[in-house]
Amino acid sequence: MAAIALLECYQMSMLFVGGIMIASQHEFNEVVQKVIGAVIISTWLGLVLLRFFLALNRFFTLAEFDFLSSGSKKFYWCLLIISYAFSVSIFLVCVFHDTIFALNIHLGTWIYTGVSDLAQFEKFFVLILGVVGFLLYVLCCYCLFKKKQNLTSQSLTTEVQLLICFASSFIYESSLVIIYHVILKYLNINSSLLASIQAFWIFLPAFNGILLLLINRKFRNNFLIFSASDTKISVVRVTSPTCLQPSGVK
Repeated sequence: MAAIALLECYQMSMLFVGGIMIASQHEFNEVVQKVIGAVIISTWLGLVLLRFFLALNRFFTLAEFDFLSSGSKKFYWCLLIISYAFSVSIFLVCVFHDTIFALNIHLGTWIYTGVSDLAQFEKFFVLILGVVGFLLYVLCCYCLFKKKQNLTSQSLTTEVQLLICFASSFIYESSLVIIYHVILKYLNINSSLLASIQAFWIFLPAFNGILLLLINRKFRNNFLIFSASDTKISVVRVTSPTCLQPSGVK
């Protein structure tokens, strides 16, 4: 989750810059837009891969695979490194690609400036991972149903809450993919529609945190305690006994 949040921060910072361009109705030069667009696309695809690995993680956990019992930490570190390496690779491809992902300030949305192989790769990549990820969450539900008799009430509740949270976030993301790559081409596109879809996309990083606040009482209590904490620090001067010795005394 921390790795996902880090990529979301990178993506949101670039979208914030895009918001400044829309508000000022002034586009930055092509090189700057190319770099910003490259960060947005690379982090987006990195997030898709990380959320797929999160679904894989939930399935491996619930299925209790034996081959992960001894080296699970190394395995998940490998998945994390693969995700970030993939994101960096996509960034480099975008930077040196002829077609760029740039902001159209009149429509208020980020779009490809022309026909692009990268756009086709993005389409099939996110759709395939979306389908496979959905099937993994179906298998997670099956595993949870099979082992519910062996779990305590508290453990079962925690597992169900985590599954709901992660699956809902994944469905939210998958619905965005379907809207952008399938549904949108059948609609009459206008600026209001694009702005609504863009807002739906920008809200994605906040969705998972809000969902955790709603369904997980422990997470909610910790969040409220942290936000309402008023810690007081007392400073007490302590004199060392050695400081009380007269000068010259050994």
